[in-house]
Amino acid sequence: MADTRPQIFWSCCLLLVVIFAGFSYVECNVIFNPKEPKFSVTNVFLTQFNYTTTDQTLDFNLALNITITNPNKRVDIEYHDIEVTAMYEDKTFALVRSGDRVMHFYKGHENTTVLQNLHVQGKRLVKFGEAELRKFKSRTDAGIYSIDLQLAL
Repeated sequence: MADTRPQIFWSCCLLLVVIFAGFSYVECNVIFNPKEPKFSVTNVFLTQFNYTTTDQTLDFNLALNITITNPNKRVDIEYHDIEVTAMYEDKTFALVRSGDRVMHFYKGHENTTVLQNLHVQGKRLVKFGEAELRKFKSRTDAGIYSIDLQLAL
């Protein structure tokens, strides 16, 4: 009759390895379950938004604050650059990189940072069709514009 002790020993070792791997996986997910940082654009001021039909240019000046929150308890985040793209009626009229102002910054865990007075300003060639131009004029008369902002890190 063969001795079954080595077989039982190796079976127990394998079972312990599987249990340890399972606990390690669960522990890593509980401890390090990283969450996406939260971004919000606040205090937006549109001081200039004029379209000139003769040269089809849009003059704009948009000042805004961006609030960035890191909800993670144990994960820190580091940023090297922020890019803001502004669009009106699916037409990009501004692309601004933070450049020297916020070139590199560090967000500790469970931390909120407000980037204040980021300016998106300039003059860009934007071609509107007749219907888009009528819509722009009606929104100008109402003083209400729908501008989409995309943030990229």
